[in-house]
Amino acid sequence: MRSSLPLKDRIWLDLKIYRKSFLGSDAIAWLTSELNGDVDAALEKGNALIEMGYCYHVCRAHYFEVGGGTLYYYWNEDVLRAKGTSEEMVKMKKRVERVEDEREEMERSVNEALFRVVVLEERLRVLENLVVAGSIVVVGLIGVLSLGLNGEETLKRKVLMIFFGAGVSYAIYGKMGRDVASIGGELETSESYGGEGSAERGEDFLVAKAMRRKVTGIFKAVEAPIEQREVVPAVETWPHRPIFICDDRSGSLPLGVPFEFETELFKGKCLIRIRGVKSDDEESDAKYFEGRQRRFQAIVQGQFKEDIPLTDLLTGHAFARPLKNLPPKWLLGVAERLIKRLAPSTVVELRKKVNPRAFSLLGATSQVLRIDQPGQEPDIRHHDIEEENSCLGGKFSSGKVTSMRRKKRLTSHSKGLSYDTKSVYTFDFYQHLLDASQYELDLGVKRVKLANALDGQPLQILAVTRDGREAWKFQLWHEALLRSETGQ
Repeated sequence: MRSSLPLKDRIWLDLKIYRKSFLGSDAIAWLTSELNGDVDAALEKGNALIEMGYCYHVCRAHYFEVGGGTLYYYWNEDVLRAKGTSEEMVKMKKRVERVEDEREEMERSVNEALFRVVVLEERLRVLENLVVAGSIVVVGLIGVLSLGLNGEETLKRKVLMIFFGAGVSYAIYGKMGRDVASIGGELETSESYGGEGSAERGEDFLVAKAMRRKVTGIFKAVEAPIEQREVVPAVETWPHRPIFICDDRSGSLPLGVPFEFETELFKGKCLIRIRGVKSDDEESDAKYFEGRQRRFQAIVQGQFKEDIPLTDLLTGHAFARPLKNLPPKWLLGVAERLIKRLAPSTVVELRKKVNPRAFSLLGATSQVLRIDQPGQEPDIRHHDIEEENSCLGGKFSSGKVTSMRRKKRLTSHSKGLSYDTKSVYTFDFYQHLLDASQYELDLGVKRVKLANALDGQPLQILAVTRDGREAWKFQLWHEALLRSETGQ
């Protein structure tokens, strides 16, 4: 409309010049043509523009009028500029959301690709061992045959060499055969490929192994048993069935809305969202998950009660009893290798008979870490919390360190950094691998039922120091856990 109305310097009877003004009659004529000749509708639209402040009479004395050919009007540039900025911000937000969705989809694809790469590497390892074993046996047999043809050995030595060659063949081919047979059996059931010991081999994991050596000392100290709630109310009373979220003492905790908590180390609030589960704020959860691959979010915000070194605060899962019905060792090894590629600081000890666990550094695991002065922290109900880690100082002080770069740096360069008592910390954890509504882990090429392995023990939303003190711990129960305990 603006481009269709000529702006001119116009003179009124009082000889005053009204610069860059347009005629009211021109505006009504343009609107009438756009509205199929409906003059009344044109007047209504035009006067609505005046009421919203987009334009006004030069003396602010008239609305648009039919036949007002000598009435002059201005465009309100300040309002139009603000409107344009607002529209650009909306467009920018939509572009950012689209890029975020594309990033999550790409991350999912990369995870699946990494899983396939790992299992293919394991398959190649087995084949390489078979080739080496075959070469050794062939060389041995050639040696035995050549000795026989030359006639330079006694019958006794020939027999010993033959038995030696047979023993080597049995030992090598037998072991490789068992590996291949076990893998072949798994192929029939899982439609995946792999081999035993996948978490311990391959030059690709030298970095992960070095990192494991660096952080082993951290996790060795977390040997104190972590208390675990063993009894929950009847499933029929769960407000968010099939999920029940609680701590060690209280009843059901809210889902989809923030709740406050306090421990000996931390005071703050938490918000948990789970796709496909009844929420206390259905509308907000639906908007959060709309257009995203995410299935789970846990966001914690608050202040620490004492300074804690970053290297001392961990997150993950810990269990009181051994896990049962774990996936085949080769598949579990593949999963561990995949996790360590994505998070090198992770230590996985799920096959332990006492206190099985999987831990990583809290600051290197949270998808979003935000540090603010009290009163400046964001509302955790917002759907997009932005990274702000400049308060960590050093290389972070520029304020340009992204979430991904922060994870990598804290994995290997967190020494000397601490969580303080003055700042408000926001930790945002979200992911698409855990389908909590079904209590399954979606690896892309295979879904793993968690209840079968956990032996009635829940997953946790956990932050714990290496001396066993908890900053927070919430338990995520599923009715499938209770069925697994009773064998149903």
